[in-house]
Amino acid sequence: KIEVQHEVTKHRPTLDLEHASSSEQVLVRRETEKQRRHKPLRELFDEASSFITQLTPCFMMSPLSVAQYLKPGNCEFDLVVIDEASQMKPEDAIGGLVRAGQIVVVGDPKQLPPTSFFDRVGGEPVEEDEEATDADQIESILETAMNCWQPYRRLLWHYRSRHGSLIAFSNEKFYDGELIVFPAPVKDNPEYGVRMEHVSGTCRRGGTNLKEAQCIAEAAVEFMRLEARKDEDAMRSLGVVAMNRAQTELIADEISRLLQRVPDAYAYTEVFENRGGGIESFFVKNLENVQ
Repeated sequence: KIEVQHEVTKHRPTLDLEHASSSEQVLVRRETEKQRRHKPLRELFDEASSFITQLTPCFMMSPLSVAQYLKPGNCEFDLVVIDEASQMKPEDAIGGLVRAGQIVVVGDPKQLPPTSFFDRVGGEPVEEDEEATDADQIESILETAMNCWQPYRRLLWHYRSRHGSLIAFSNEKFYDGELIVFPAPVKDNPEYGVRMEHVSGTCRRGGTNLKEAQCIAEAAVEFMRLEARKDEDAMRSLGVVAMNRAQTELIADEISRLLQRVPDAYAYTEVFENRGGGIESFFVKNLENVQ
């Protein structure tokens, strides 16, 4: 990795105008010196794409950013990698694909498919077309790629979880037990792994469960209260995940209500809000948003 970075850096151009070799180099340098009234990025990429791709040969962009900033036929890449491809619709991937000399599509077919929630918000219900083509039924660019290119390569190990029990159920039920799971340094420590807490609640219409939300909120606030006693650098983060948006909002409301009565727990949230840095150390989200 270090050798590759070194080789790339050796061929990287400079922004020094004394050694400018092209009008694109001069243009980019002048844009970096401006304090205001910068040229729109789409125009800058259009006028200086050759120099910009030499200066920063690796771009990280969303499908929307590709369409917004890169004019068709103007900026092309030797390799385009589509990550989390199970979450991307084929039509959203086209902008990146047509700019690629070679593509790598990476994703997990066992994860949630792209949501159609935003397609329905504010619009009329879409009637099902009885004569829909096979392409219309494909949910993600990952599924498209798996149908087009065989054989595909499969990841054989799971490396994210710090305890094997966190992936054990999925490994058995979804991956046929084929994932290699590395052993955890601890086995019976209650601070690690996964456990079930049974709650005798009733699911309401709309997918909410008040008793469950209250129990989760109480557990979350107690966690915050205990963590707030520690030094700030030692405080652990907390994520709460619900199965739908309505339950998420209910849990968040219950947590907010309890925080008003537990000052120590409220201090926990203030620590992470003040810390900033773009890292979410405490959140309450529905499953799709976490995915």
